[in-house]
Amino acid sequence: FKQKTAYEISTRDWSSDVCSSDLINVRSNAAPWPMSTLKPALQRQGMELRPDGKLVMPDGEGGLLFSVNVNANPADDSSAKITLLLPVALVAPERGGFKAMTAFAKSLANRLSGAVVDDEGQPLPDTSIAAIAEQVADFYRAMAQAGIPAGSHVAQRLFA
Repeated sequence: FKQKTAYEISTRDWSSDVCSSDLINVRSNAAPWPMSTLKPALQRQGMELRPDGKLVMPDGEGGLLFSVNVNANPADDSSAKITLLLPVALVAPERGGFKAMTAFAKSLANRLSGAVVDDEGQPLPDTSIAAIAEQVADFYRAMAQAGIPAGSHVAQRLFA
């Protein structure tokens, strides 16, 4: 078995692993959330609104831990689902991005009368979250073994 170098690894080699384990959703259990109050509420919880319109949770050092998509078009006045996204390859494991993201999702669900759900809209129990956390840890190990630690400058250049 020959270990691949950074130049031999393409984004396509990793993309299915990244996408398979980095999303958590919060769904409204009642009426959709009004956009006029949703974005400001997310900002009060620590989310930063970037110039490109993206809502991100900063890591305190100029990077991000995860981002939030309100699943609405600019013309929409409400949203019934919020998606939290961890760009696994871009966040170093010691930053605790997945743990922070899941804690934020649970807090949002509690504050907004919602539920933490998977992409199919099914409730996401703690046992499932723990399984996803293990998949994220496996991905981090695989990246490190390939010589491209998550969050490193090389990873930033390959996956940003």
